[in-house]
Amino acid sequence: MRIVTIPILNTTRRIEVGRGTEPGYARSILIGVTFAAGWTPCIGPLLGTVMTLAFTESSRAMGLLLIYALGLAVPFLVTAALLARAVGWLKRLNRYMRPVEVVSGSLMVGVGILLISSMFSTLNAVFVRITPEWLLQYM
Repeated sequence: MRIVTIPILNTTRRIEVGRGTEPGYARSILIGVTFAAGWTPCIGPLLGTVMTLAFTESSRAMGLLLIYALGLAVPFLVTAALLARAVGWLKRLNRYMRPVEVVSGSLMVGVGILLISSMFSTLNAVFVRITPEWLLQYM
């Protein structure tokens, strides 16, 4: 929300590998390893949960892993397929960046307050109560 700015957290480091912009195996491997390392804290707990469920409920393992893989892969595949259109759309979206930052930041602060005050589990219970029965049977 840019209310508090911590300069060290607003820095970007770039490492140029090779010359020019031609794609290559070494560059692809380096980008993949870096991307995987950066996403490990986000993906690790969820993948661990899915794998634990898959090991404990072997009859549902394939479905759980398929849904997890699709949830991870489909956004990337759609982005790759629509990249040319997405660039123009993102440029138009850029003029609304400040409101997006404020709303996103407010949601993050709200979730943080819910977590610290132990109200997140209460909110979860409310959502479970209002969830239709037909949807709960698949959980």
